[in-house]
Amino acid sequence: GHLLDVVAKSKVLQSVVRSVTKNLGSLVVTLLLGVFVVYMFAIIMFMYFNNQVKTDLADSGVTYMCSTLLSCFVMLLNFGVRMGGSMEDMFGVYVGAARVVFDMLFYILLIIILLNLIFGIILDTFGELRAERDAMLSDQENRCFICHLDRSIFERAANGFEEHIKHEHNMWAYVAFLTHVHLTISTEYTGLEQYVSELVERRDIGFFPAERAFVLEQVHASAHEERADGDHQS
Repeated sequence: GHLLDVVAKSKVLQSVVRSVTKNLGSLVVTLLLGVFVVYMFAIIMFMYFNNQVKTDLADSGVTYMCSTLLSCFVMLLNFGVRMGGSMEDMFGVYVGAARVVFDMLFYILLIIILLNLIFGIILDTFGELRAERDAMLSDQENRCFICHLDRSIFERAANGFEEHIKHEHNMWAYVAFLTHVHLTISTEYTGLEQYVSELVERRDIGFFPAERAFVLEQVHASAHEERADGDHQS
């Protein structure tokens, strides 16, 4: 249990785990497809090559590893996949045309295609998680948490983005206000506190100035007045 705390505290390890669990359904389906393909190869091996799959054990002599369909399937699933489709090291080399075709098809379908499909799903998921994390970090750094307006808007039309998030829409000031509302007795609410409390109870964030900022409204109002004065003078 304590060793798993390392995963809970490490964002990198959490991403690794999520890269497997996020598309777990696709991985399971692909693995099942691989098992079915191995079973098909086990049927062919049991029917045509069962006498070739044998090993010489020191204590029991020659042992046939494909004497039943089940033993063929388990042998291919165990040794065939783990040894990268190359079972010659354990069961000997056979150069018959049919066996060569069988071994090549097993290697291509199982080792090259299906295993790489599984790795591809995991790598694609890891890439998606990294892209999501980068997008989230970019959003945190370049958008106001309160009004969700972009940094460039405040850089062009106001006193700058940093000034805005520190003094005009400071998210910790909102947290402090919501905490104050939560801790205050309802009979002591002001009109504003009562309004916000009712919205919070309804899980409504309508009191947040979404896509609005007072400093921008001031800038727009000043620009409108200047245009009106210019038109009046002309």
